[in-house]
Amino acid sequence: TVSYSEDAASIGQKTAVIRGTGNYTGQLEAVYEVVETDLTDCTIELVDPVVLYTGEPVTPALKVSIGEAVLKAGQDYTVEYTDNVNAGTATATLTAAAGSGYTGTATFQFRIQSMTEVPAVAPTCTEPGNIAYWISEDGRFFRDAEGTTLVKEEDVILAALGHNMTQYAEIPASCTEEGMEGYFICETCGKMFRDRDGQEEISKPAAIPAAGHQFGEWQTLEPAGCETAGSEQRICSICGLTETRGVDAAGHKFQSGYTVDVEPGCVTEGSESRHCSNCDATEDSRVIPALGHEPASEWTVLKKATTSADGTMNLNCTRCDEVLGTAVIPAIESIQIDKPESYTYNGEAPAFIVTDTAGATLDDNCYRWTGISEDVGKHTWELTFTGGYEGSASGTYTILPKGTAVKSLTKAAKAFSVKWNAQTAMMSTSRVTGYQIRYSLKSNMSGAKTKTVKGYSKKSLTVKNLKAKKKYYVQIRTYMTVGGTKYYSSWSAKKSVKTK
Repeated sequence: TVSYSEDAASIGQKTAVIRGTGNYTGQLEAVYEVVETDLTDCTIELVDPVVLYTGEPVTPALKVSIGEAVLKAGQDYTVEYTDNVNAGTATATLTAAAGSGYTGTATFQFRIQSMTEVPAVAPTCTEPGNIAYWISEDGRFFRDAEGTTLVKEEDVILAALGHNMTQYAEIPASCTEEGMEGYFICETCGKMFRDRDGQEEISKPAAIPAAGHQFGEWQTLEPAGCETAGSEQRICSICGLTETRGVDAAGHKFQSGYTVDVEPGCVTEGSESRHCSNCDATEDSRVIPALGHEPASEWTVLKKATTSADGTMNLNCTRCDEVLGTAVIPAIESIQIDKPESYTYNGEAPAFIVTDTAGATLDDNCYRWTGISEDVGKHTWELTFTGGYEGSASGTYTILPKGTAVKSLTKAAKAFSVKWNAQTAMMSTSRVTGYQIRYSLKSNMSGAKTKTVKGYSKKSLTVKNLKAKKKYYVQIRTYMTVGGTKYYSSWSAKKSVKTK
């Protein structure tokens, strides 16, 4: 164990006694000396980093430390301040206290900041003011010269009062007397302005010149006739004053051209004369010859023709509607399409051929139709008559896919291979679905068997399990599936092959 002298912390020579314990006996003494620490090694800081001028000596608190140890004023050191009244650089001199364990002195300089007074300024209507305040050298604001009350800059500013306006209304000018523009007077500053916001100051209100009478257009009171005088007046839009004046008789103004008084008919005469533009007077009347009938460009259907009966129609005059002629509309005799009931796809839809009992072919504007298509498949058409005809008819036709032909036949043992030209043509929006091959031992193809090959691009097929050394006749056709129904082309020309 180690024990120290009771005054081990004081300055001077000290003794430490080391005594053995456990397996050790006896003791040793060690002599050491505690020496004083020089204050020149200390660090000095202001507790409050800003020191303000007060007019009195300032003695700011200091933080003094050596390493981790913080020294205490009065116990470890004493402080003496110099040049510490006026603004500027002041000095603090630290002297080690007797018996403190420290020795020597240390000095520390700090800045006493001056305070600048800003006098109070009263705000005006347009300019802000401020209360009295003080500004330190580092730009801080204080309510008092001693710097005891810190404030924000916005706390010392007094907002502009703004004008307290009283409005004086405009005095309008009359037609003969001038008026005065409206204006505003601030009750605070007494200034006169043209606007409420006080942007345009004036010395007196502006005069509004007399407007003078603003007469409108002359308005007729009593129209002047060709032979009688009239009158008219106008009114001032400002004061309502009216002026009246006479208007001389106009005299007749006959038009240079003629005006129809009585319209001529197809068989009756009319008349025309020159009219006065201002009254009903006329002169120089003359006869307008009868016009004669004018036939309509089209006949009027009275009864429409059907497939079993004639119709009738009239030709009328466009002016008087008198019937100028009557004609028969022959009954419809035949309704056909210009294609057979079944034909191979050629990209063309069938057209109608409709004839009447007189042998004439009807224009296609005499009927309308549905169900006509150029696509492969079975189609049902319906035709409805219009114009001078009525009734309807319907029928069907079938368009078959384009076919192909056997290109070659190659014999094999109890079999043969057939090749053909692939039918790849587009038929409207589709191609063929596939091919059907039939073969028979008889040239009339009786008892023929068939094979179906799906896919428009296929070009060959081998037929097996046939009789040996027999002659077979072979044909091919295409098919296309439309709406679940297969439509076949015509069979190709026959070709033959003899098996091995």
